[in-house]
Amino acid sequence: MSNYTLNQNQLQEVANYLDAGDYQGAYGVIESSTNGTDYDANIWFDNAAAINSGSGPASQYISTYMDVATWLGFGSDNVLTPADYQDASDLIAESVLNSIIENNGDLPSIQSIIDTDAAVAIDYLDLHPLEWGGTAGQIPVGYDSADPQSAEEWAKVIAATSAAVIAAGTVGTYELVSDWLNDTYEDAESWVEENFPDEPEPEPEPEPEPEPEPEPE
Repeated sequence: MSNYTLNQNQLQEVANYLDAGDYQGAYGVIESSTNGTDYDANIWFDNAAAINSGSGPASQYISTYMDVATWLGFGSDNVLTPADYQDASDLIAESVLNSIIENNGDLPSIQSIIDTDAAVAIDYLDLHPLEWGGTAGQIPVGYDSADPQSAEEWAKVIAATSAAVIAAGTVGTYELVSDWLNDTYEDAESWVEENFPDEPEPEPEPEPEPEPEPEPE
């Protein structure tokens, strides 16, 4: 575990965003403040901001995993809605961010955040522990979370994870292509402007003077 403490200015920014209900903004302060350090939960704040926005590959992964996992059934039979996901994400944000403020800017470890993330989501959404969206991500890296206890449970986790990866990859591919096209268009437009600058419009040619009328004989 690596520790990191926000300075007073950073902590005040987080508090202001939290008071305004802008959880993505608060996450962004923490992510940018710890970027380039060895703080072990930096990537969580980056992904959490995307998930809370409800868009992007990370958000698509989490919602798809839980959709498929609850459909396959580990014990609960609830049907989740986008509003449920948003409410749970907001509650997780409030819990994590309030703990940081209460601890005067001391950031929690990744294990502590995972515990909070899972506990809030499972309680609010009435999930079986293996239906939590972070399940598959924690199994290979060794953080404490629920593990499948049977071949059937492993099969369901693998199926839900596979669907989530495909869904997230589709969104990620779309965004990547969209960004590439936008960048390419901007680059092309700049190249044209540099190599073919607008030339001034030519001044109109003067009208020819009328020929004098011939004198009468």
